[in-house]
Amino acid sequence: MALVASVVSGASDAGAYPTGGALSSVQVLTIDIAGKYGVPLDAVGVAMNVTVASASAGGFLTVFPCGRAVPNASNVNYRADQTVPNFVMSALANDGTVCISRVCDD
Repeated sequence: MALVASVVSGASDAGAYPTGGALSSVQVLTIDIAGKYGVPLDAVGVAMNVTVASASAGGFLTVFPCGRAVPNASNVNYRADQTVPNFVMSALANDGTVCISRVCDD
């Protein structure tokens, strides 16, 4: 499954994805948001598009403030070979990060 680079204010951060865009079956990805892409350092939340592209198996993504337990909810649900976008709003962690958890069937 490839996680399409999030685009905020017309800029993307390809370096945020350590495996070149693909996430493993169960992985939590940390993304620095505050102080980047024109987002103020003291931001407390983020609104962003999250897209799954070319998933190898079905699964779901959950967006949440890093440092907290993964919520018992999902933001993007997908099946194999789908491209699925969703608009997500999340609080930011105290350090300005947001995490994306992936759980899938592969």
